[in-house]
Amino acid sequence: MPLKDFQTDFGASIRTPNAEVPASLGIAQQDLWRFNIYRNNYYHGLLETLAEAYPLVAKLLGRDAFAALAHQYLRRYPLRNVSLALVGENLVEFINSLKFSDNGELICSAAALDRAQLEALHAPDAELLPAQALQNLGEALADARFVCHPATRIVASTQALVSNWERLQQAPRAEDGIAQGPAQGALVTRPQGRVRVRGLTPAGTQFGRSLLQGVTVMEAYEKAVAIDETFDLTHCFSELLEAGAFCGLTPAS
Repeated sequence: MPLKDFQTDFGASIRTPNAEVPASLGIAQQDLWRFNIYRNNYYHGLLETLAEAYPLVAKLLGRDAFAALAHQYLRRYPLRNVSLALVGENLVEFINSLKFSDNGELICSAAALDRAQLEALHAPDAELLPAQALQNLGEALADARFVCHPATRIVASTQALVSNWERLQQAPRAEDGIAQGPAQGALVTRPQGRVRVRGLTPAGTQFGRSLLQGVTVMEAYEKAVAIDETFDLTHCFSELLEAGAFCGLTPAS
C-alpha cells in the first residue's frame, strides 16, 4: 500500500470515532485496543480544543451539554485542517441549526462572538488608522470609505451579549451570570496585539458593519438612524477609532 494512501486511511480512521478500522491499515486484531486508545485520546483532545475555542458557549451550556454538542458537531464536520488554530469553523452554523429550550438566541450570539475573537486572534496584522487622519477631511468625511483592519469583527445580537460575556468570565456557573438587558452588538478588535471586545448599540452595530462592508460614512449613518434616530455618530466613530477597527480610508474622489 502506498505510504500516502496509508496516511490518508489512518488519518480518516483517527478522526472518525467508533468507526471500523479498515483492513488496509494492517492492524492486527490483538492490537486494535492500542489504536482505539490513541483515537480516543485524539478525539478527547479535539473536544477540549473546541471548548477552549468557544468558552462562552461552553459556559452557557455546561461541560456535559457542550461535550454532547461537540460530539454531534465532529460527526457531521470531521476535522479536515491539520491546524487546530481555527478549529470549529462550522460550529456557529451548526449551533444556529439547533433548537435550544433555554437561552437559544444568546447561545447563537455567543458562538458568533467566540468565533470572532478566535479569528481576530489569528488575523494578519496592519497599521491602525490614527484619529488624526480624519482631522483634515471636513465635509469630505461623509463620502469617505474606511478600510477594515484584518482583525476587526462586529457581531450583531438581539441579546445583552457583551454584558453576558463580561459577567460569565467571572461567574463559576452560567446560572450565576445570565444578564437581561437591551440588545448589544459586539465590536472585536486587536489593538497592540491584544483582542478586545466592546459593546455596541443596535444602531452602532449597523453603522460599524456598514462601514466594514465598504459603504460611505453617509450611507452607513442613514442605515443607523433608520434604527435609532438619536444615533450619536461622533461617539460611535470615536469608539471605532479608539478600538482600532480600521487600518485606512479612501477619501471621496
